Amino acid sequence: MKAILKFDLEEPDQRQSHMRCIKALDMALAIMYIGKVINRALDTSENGKTIDGINLQTEVNDILLELDINMDSLIS
Repeated sequence: MKAILKFDLEEPDQRQSHMRCIKALDMALAIMYIGKVINRALDTSENGKTIDGINLQTEVNDILLELDINMDSLIS
């Protein structure tokens, strides 16, 4: 079985759909990594302290940056 996705990259909506398709694996990885960051933040037994909200947001942003996920290009 084969599937072929075809996009007209001259059309903004289709260009955005194309980016969503090619970034799907990176987004799935980002979700997995973010889940791990949240679990670590919620685990108060790790070194006896939790990650504050600012550090948590910084870690999430770092994950998205590392995986080259630009939310503005995927969601408008």
